[in-house]
Amino acid sequence: TSGSFNFTIQCLGDRTIFTRKSAQEIATFVFPFLDTKQKRDTLENLFNPLFGAAEQLREELSLIESDKLKPYFEVLQSCVELSLAHNREDSIGTILVKMNAEKCLHTLILKSGNDKLPVQAGRLMVAIFAKHAAESDARRVEYETKTLSLIKQILNRGYLRSALHVLSESLFCWSNLKLADNFHVQLSRLMVSQ
Repeated sequence: TSGSFNFTIQCLGDRTIFTRKSAQEIATFVFPFLDTKQKRDTLENLFNPLFGAAEQLREELSLIESDKLKPYFEVLQSCVELSLAHNREDSIGTILVKMNAEKCLHTLILKSGNDKLPVQAGRLMVAIFAKHAAESDARRVEYETKTLSLIKQILNRGYLRSALHVLSESLFCWSNLKLADNFHVQLSRLMVSQ
């Protein structure tokens, strides 16, 4: 309520490694204890630098840009993974979908000039897909298809290593959904074939 947590989020962009790392640890620890409105505000604050990078006019985002965005990706990834692993009914998947997170992450993957950004954006995107599918079983098949399409898209860009990282994250995230057993088999086969 004092706004100090927002200051912690701002510290993710700090130049000193210690400050960034401390901010990551605090944000990841505190996030599960926030109420729905605070979570929505925090997710928006965490996504703002990603939206800014996606709107840049440059044809390809540089490695330096990927490194600047890394702390935001890591906190977002941790928040979604923890929510999935503990089966929390916090609707953060729905919040992120309504924020157009998928479009932002997709744009970052298309603009990437290196293999780091597709790993970061792809891993977060499949975690969001799994989380939203956990919240809305009626859309599970749609998000399974989107997960496979994302992996193929990264492969088509020529980033095999990135695609394997995203595929590994997909296996982890989707393993938290009991009704997605058949999809785990598809992902495992895809992993072996690569």
